[in-house]
Amino acid sequence: HDIINIKYVVPSRRVGLFLSKELAKKQDHPIFAPVTQSIEDYIQEQSGLHILPDLEILPYFYQAYCGVEPEKTRDSFDAFIGWAPTILKDFNEIDRYLIDTDRFFNYLGNYKALDTDRHWTLDANPTMTITQYLDFWQKLSSYYKALTTILASHKIAYQGMAYRTAFAKANSNTSEKSADDLVVFLGLNALNTAESHIIQNLLSQNK
Repeated sequence: HDIINIKYVVPSRRVGLFLSKELAKKQDHPIFAPVTQSIEDYIQEQSGLHILPDLEILPYFYQAYCGVEPEKTRDSFDAFIGWAPTILKDFNEIDRYLIDTDRFFNYLGNYKALDTDRHWTLDANPTMTITQYLDFWQKLSSYYKALTTILASHKIAYQGMAYRTAFAKANSNTSEKSADDLVVFLGLNALNTAESHIIQNLLSQNK
């Protein structure tokens, strides 16, 4: 008989340890423990990128920001880290839910412009502060593209970027997996769009 390799994907590494212990209790003779992975480790493996915590992404983000923003209007790193973590969280959510970034950032920039417009009088010109505010929102797309390009060149990613990359690879059937591998997902809750599509892709292949 052909050997079928089964991999268990669970919410966290801690859950993986408990699963292995429970499986061991059910056996009356020694067996090889099955491969268990946290969902993040599985996504990391499928993406081919090393996931870094958001804090460790910030220096790369600042590099990307400086590549887009002229020196005369650029924030210092100290000022940058006051707002960058919030934007990075947004990038994570955008990628985990596979949002069309071009459409999203274009919509966001236009929305901010319209929202700000409501606070001007008909004959008023935008102040420097308002101009910089609108410029920031309209440059988010450039910050995002610059950041993901720099991270990809180093084979690293924030979590959401790894999710989007893993989905793209699964969708193009370029992710590395044995023809006989089966994947069992256990205990996951409230799947994001990338997770859902990756699992649906495996289901369509009877994996």
